Amino acid sequence: MNIKENLNLYSEAYNPQNNFYDENYLQLTWYGKQIGDNLKRKKNASILSLGIGHKIVSSSIIKHIGVNLINYTIIEGSPEIIEKFKNQNLNIENVLVINDYFENFVTDELYDFIEMGFILEHVDNPEFIVRKYKSFLKKDGIMFIAVPNAKSFHRLLGFYSDLLGDIYQLGKGDIEFGHKRYYDLQSITDLLRKADLEVKTEKGIYLKPFTTDQIKALKLSSEVTNAMIIVGESIPEYSNAIYIEAIVRV
Repeated sequence: MNIKENLNLYSEAYNPQNNFYDENYLQLTWYGKQIGDNLKRKKNASILSLGIGHKIVSSSIIKHIGVNLINYTIIEGSPEIIEKFKNQNLNIENVLVINDYFENFVTDELYDFIEMGFILEHVDNPEFIVRKYKSFLKKDGIMFIAVPNAKSFHRLLGFYSDLLGDIYQLGKGDIEFGHKRYYDLQSITDLLRKADLEVKTEKGIYLKPFTTDQIKALKLSSEVTNAMIIVGESIPEYSNAIYIEAIVRV
């Protein structure tokens, strides 16, 4: 498949100066912990990540190298993001970083875990990506998926107050990050089931009641923002993002 999109164009969206950095940090820290908890349960595991992004999730995974993890591969389409990642003071000696588009990557390797957090909203053909990477998953493996939720509480509030014409409409921040679509809990689970994956776990990531600018203006304490993460876990239908663990359907 011939993919020509210049992914370096989106690298600035991952800087700490970006307006959405703080909430993304909260969400990705939570997401990374979910993966870490799964890694702790398995010895000599291998994992494949689609994308580096904020580097928060990859940093969480790297901590398990030599303890639970023997093989960590990352596919990243942006050379600029790869360079920034390698320049960090991280132990990446046992990390294989491949500069390639997700659509073009091929391997004979089978992995215990495949991680594609906040990826499916970026790609042209999500079903193709899910099916392709399912073929690289061991029979007892787990695929980790996270996607932004169109029915997040703050988007529903905007819709019913006539501030948002369509809950699936992409905003300025979505465009900055290269998003192409939104999901809701039904549409993401339907996509996975269509690709012959079974949803094992579904959780919400971050209950976001208002827009990012409104939340920043409130100057909420860390205790409150942490509570927004905790409360969101049990209501994936209305949280800012949806987390899923999927396995190959038998």
